[in-house]
Amino acid sequence: PRPQDSPPLACITFDDGYRDNFSAVLPILHELGVAATVFIISDDVGKKNLIWSEAGEKHPADLASWDELGLLQQAGWEIASHSHRHVHFSRYSAVQQEDLLAQCSELIQHYLGVRPQTFAYPYGDYSELSRQLVRRHGFLGAVSTRTGLNYRHEQTLFELNRIPCKGFQHYHYLKWLLQTRNLLGSPPYSKIR
Repeated sequence: PRPQDSPPLACITFDDGYRDNFSAVLPILHELGVAATVFIISDDVGKKNLIWSEAGEKHPADLASWDELGLLQQAGWEIASHSHRHVHFSRYSAVQQEDLLAQCSELIQHYLGVRPQTFAYPYGDYSELSRQLVRRHGFLGAVSTRTGLNYRHEQTLFELNRIPCKGFQHYHYLKWLLQTRNLLGSPPYSKIR
């Protein structure tokens, strides 16, 4: 259970930096008065018809440009790091992982004027070394792809769980979960339907 003085909190996150985060999701969340975090792969920003076949993807998609990411940022979204390349971190050396972390942070700083504060492990793949490097790099926290809620006494800030929300059924499950755990605040946040 959370401490009484700690308000409940839910964060909406998106991985990879797809263009539809800007074109489709931004208008919906803006109407609800909600911002989100998008974890970007800095080497792929602005690419068209991209397929990460290693992730099992079969359909090409466009990624948001730096200008579009800047507009998301202006709308209150956090533009965060998902590494410079979409790779399995645990397969890389400490030097390679540090380089991937640094390159992404430097590009976000260069194009958007802020250093990213949170990180998402690509494919949810990380080792204890990865976790230590992310922390040492100056991030305030990192998310995994493990499903579940987070409690202060169970997870560290560098391996936070998430609740996947894909499609109609997951959307309604998320709404139910937020309501039953009292994670929706007063309007406009309670407008999730």
